Amino acid sequence: VVTRQGANRAFCDVFGRSEEELQGTSFLDLVAREDEFAARMAIAGAANGVPQAERESRWLMRDGGERTVAWTATPITDPSGEARVLLSGADVTDRKRQEAEVRASRTRIVAATDAARRRLERNLHDGAQQRLAALSLSLRLAESRLPDEAEKALEILAAARVELTQALEELRELARGLHPN
Repeated sequence: VVTRQGANRAFCDVFGRSEEELQGTSFLDLVAREDEFAARMAIAGAANGVPQAERESRWLMRDGGERTVAWTATPITDPSGEARVLLSGADVTDRKRQEAEVRASRTRIVAATDAARRRLERNLHDGAQQRLAALSLSLRLAESRLPDEAEKALEILAAARVELTQALEELRELARGLHPN
């Protein structure tokens, strides 16, 4: 149960609740249903004298929204000697959102890198690699024609030289795309 001393102004401001509204309210009524069991166990542990490690759960705002809070439950003794549980927390909603944005950004970067790698592989396979394979065949053909058909072999070699020039230009273009100056 929230006591008058227990609800500070920052909590009231962030969660849109008044101290009067909170008076006599169970803390568990302020925790999202899915997080209620873990919160109940943490409070029970602190009530039995065992300080609880920091945990994160969603706390409910007056308007029905949720904020993610990193909080602890600590056993204390009040001035009258009665055992109490002190809950203290920090709103980490914005940090969690930023972390999610960073993860999403990293995912986009990895996807873009993979796409660029696939594009490069496709360009190499469809462009320069095909030209070099054709050049290799042309040179073998010219070599086979040299003894009997020298003029035809010279034509094949000239065409092979053009293919080689185009393949080299494609490789230079790809290299510039990989490491532009």
